[in-house]
Amino acid sequence: MKYYNTVNSNVAGYDSGDHLTDAAGAGGLKLSAMHMAQIITAARANMIVPANVMAKMKAGDSNKNQMGFDNGITGTHGVYYHKNGAGAGNAVLFDFDGPALNVQLAITTNTKGTEVTNTGVWATLFDQSWK
Repeated sequence: MKYYNTVNSNVAGYDSGDHLTDAAGAGGLKLSAMHMAQIITAARANMIVPANVMAKMKAGDSNKNQMGFDNGITGTHGVYYHKNGAGAGNAVLFDFDGPALNVQLAITTNTKGTEVTNTGVWATLFDQSWK
């Protein structure tokens, strides 16, 4: 995988490297919590891809291969789709999807080996938060 930090097509791509300790994506793309919230909000409002495409991304193909999501956990209030990147334990993104839900959760840390990607815990906490 290569990334390109220039529009100059004559420059070779760079290796993505290991950015786990600084919560950056491939190529060093860094997002603040505010920017991450804006992206999640735009995706949920179908401003990035249409609703039918987002539904296909969550449901997956005939082999249940999801695009952009690792899995879905069926909870009390719907299906809770999540993504945790490379699974290194330092970031997780949830889209709690249900009939009356519009809740997203994004957590990033700057350390390896945390339990933040324990998706079952987040799903349980979400269900328990309802009164």
